[in-house]
Amino acid sequence: MENITTLPLDESEKEWQSSLEQEAPEGIDPALWKQWGDWENLPSNEFLHMYKEGLKGHNVGFGNGLIALNKYIYGTHRARYYLEGADSGVGKTTISDFKYILKGYEESIRLNRPFRVFYCSFEIGKPDKIARWISYYVFVKFKVRLPSDYIMGRIEGMTVTKEHDKMILFAYQQVLKMMECIIFVDHMVHPTRIFEDIITFHYEKEGKVERLPVSKEDEKKGKKGFITGFKPRNNRAITILMIDHLALAAHETGLDTKGTMDKLSKYAVVLRNLFGTTIVAIQQFSTDMMTANRTMQIKKTEASLSPSRLDFGDSKATYRDADVVFGYIRPAAHLDNFHGFNLSKFGGLGDCMIVNYLLKNRYGPSNKIFPLFLDGCSGYVYDLPSDPKNSDMQPWYNQATEIEKLCQIFCPRVG
Repeated sequence: MENITTLPLDESEKEWQSSLEQEAPEGIDPALWKQWGDWENLPSNEFLHMYKEGLKGHNVGFGNGLIALNKYIYGTHRARYYLEGADSGVGKTTISDFKYILKGYEESIRLNRPFRVFYCSFEIGKPDKIARWISYYVFVKFKVRLPSDYIMGRIEGMTVTKEHDKMILFAYQQVLKMMECIIFVDHMVHPTRIFEDIITFHYEKEGKVERLPVSKEDEKKGKKGFITGFKPRNNRAITILMIDHLALAAHETGLDTKGTMDKLSKYAVVLRNLFGTTIVAIQQFSTDMMTANRTMQIKKTEASLSPSRLDFGDSKATYRDADVVFGYIRPAAHLDNFHGFNLSKFGGLGDCMIVNYLLKNRYGPSNKIFPLFLDGCSGYVYDLPSDPKNSDMQPWYNQATEIEKLCQIFCPRVG
């Protein structure tokens, strides 16, 4: 077969140089050729503008720390709606923080791209969230696991040692740097307030929000016209709206939980399409549909534990509107073995194994399964080998045992 050489982007662009002085190549409409040369003046959501940005390498996704998964979704992208779902206590918030916040911040530094997060944390307050992230940075820097309850002094008879104090202060410095990129909301807010605030306090400062004109009378009342578009100053910036979790958002007048979640999803679509916002919505599985059926079954199987669209039954809009949907299970709660993985809490993976199901992927393959190792203490997430029978699993089993032993070390000491 004849060898084919691909020129670097900058060299190929020289051969395909767009200039007003050059004539359009044969077969290319002169008007299109002119747009090609003047692409920077096109709206940021026009195909040619985005295509040229892609040629420059500006459209690559942020890595999320999970190699196997990224073979299908290529990281976290601008203008994507990600839906993360699981039962209570499975670890959906910890995994989402790892993928989108902690790794997103690291990627923004590596790629030198502006990064901003609007984090609506309705379930976990800011101090506790910071303590969890300090655990992460302590582990990354020192390879030491410190539970957040230990950091916050909640374990009777145990106070932070001087050695750990230094580690915590170092990690807190890293968290403070990251928090400069995060607007944190841990009080109840309704969907319209979320939508209006992210536009007022972020997008109106980061570019031009285009609106339909209003009458002078409405203008005096402070009313604004309907939004028709947005022109960002920096098209490489990634803004994430993260909501944890959807059912805990404040209800608007006349709306129940389902109506509130539906409205949140509707606003998420508008933000994605008009502003290029990356949406990360965390949804707890419905307790009166598939989850209840899964719990009630006497004989549990790998197939019966698999999440499905019905698990997102509290709001059908979220699954429908999202570009990428993930469902998570903790199989050790029901099984002793999962696809060859030993789930015993004594010598196996135990609760450290989480299974990630790629249920929907609008831009690529779906119905994929990814075994994960969740270090719930540090908040770090790892890919597990896809074939445990032909892999050395002992290091993973040893690590799970170490994490299990932490419960015995960090326990109340009375008397």
